[in-house]
Amino acid sequence: MTVALSDTKLLCDMLQPLPDFTDSIATANQTAEFYTKRKPLSATINTLANALYKVSVSMTQREAQYTSSLGLSCLLISALRDSGTSCVI
Repeated sequence: MTVALSDTKLLCDMLQPLPDFTDSIATANQTAEFYTKRKPLSATINTLANALYKVSVSMTQREAQYTSSLGLSCLLISALRDSGTSCVI
């Protein structure tokens, strides 16, 4: 969302000097320059977003594995207890 807002502001600022969009060459030049100017911010934000996503996915996977293991352990202990078998953890 940060990149989208930044892109919108940048593009508006760059197209502001044009009187209208009938001059396709001037519009194309400003648009091409827009893609060059937006690159540093968008690349930084995208890199940070990807890193955050990877961290949250790996944490979720670890939590799922832990919860799954814990649930299986509880089921096994419960089954052993119900059958009268003792268990040391």
